[in-house]
Amino acid sequence: MVSACSSCELKKHCNMGECKERHISAAVNEPHIFNIGDKVNIGIDSRFGFTAVFYAYILPLMLVLTTIAIGEYHQWTEISTGISAIIILIPYYLGLFLTQKYFQIHFKYIINKSSE
Repeated sequence: MVSACSSCELKKHCNMGECKERHISAAVNEPHIFNIGDKVNIGIDSRFGFTAVFYAYILPLMLVLTTIAIGEYHQWTEISTGISAIIILIPYYLGLFLTQKYFQIHFKYIINKSSE
């Protein structure tokens, strides 16, 4: 089995760089064409990829920077500002965890049989 990550120059900067077996649950329109053990290619539409990047990286960064700006405006100590910026992420990621069913429904995977 040849991994796409093995030839990628950016694998050191990516979470997929480890390239180990992953389990993904996905709804399939025609399940009769797949058998257990078949090699498949799994992809995702680029617009869903951007949405995932937005919720995983961009929005939390904006929350942290906004919290730091508020702390600076109100002249909090640096330690208070830093702790507040970290604490603001707890309810954010808890909310993401609680809404994971929503994301599982709205993120559609594309599954094709592998030609290998």
